[in-house]
Amino acid sequence: MYYKETQDSRPDKDGNFLWRPGVVRTGKVVGIKTLSKLISNATTLTQADISAALYSLPLFMNMNLKEGHTVRLEGLGTFCVYGRSKGKGVVEKKDVKPSQFGSLIVKFTPEYNVKLGGVRTRALLEDIEFTHISRLAKGYVGDADEDNTGGNNDSGNGSGGGGDEFIDPSA
Repeated sequence: MYYKETQDSRPDKDGNFLWRPGVVRTGKVVGIKTLSKLISNATTLTQADISAALYSLPLFMNMNLKEGHTVRLEGLGTFCVYGRSKGKGVVEKKDVKPSQFGSLIVKFTPEYNVKLGGVRTRALLEDIEFTHISRLAKGYVGDADEDNTGGNNDSGNGSGGGGDEFIDPSA
């Protein structure tokens, strides 16, 4: 996984614009067609069968989530619905109404593994090694020694984490 330096867009309490590592996404978005081809090559299932199952997944997840179920996909994670209320609450329990929901959100919690020694790791993020982006495209993206005062990151909330996209010219 590639990273680069990102600078907070807002100063900290001392007026410093702090620097943090930010993940760099490379290449194109991987969709169902590509995933089904990869899975088909690694199993005895056809690409069409896998695509059909993957395209059906949101329909059946929606059906179960609407019924109040939690959906767990082993090896991937758990999906469940949470409601956020809008405005103020009510004094009496009997006055609670569904119209008080401002939004419903689907929360995804990645599956994790517990390794020897009690260390928890997210199943989707195991065995990641970081490489500075300059090793991928020297001169294409600002070098680490360069005065890079961009100040932009994905979240824009000053929390760092970056996430600016780098388009791999070979992809």
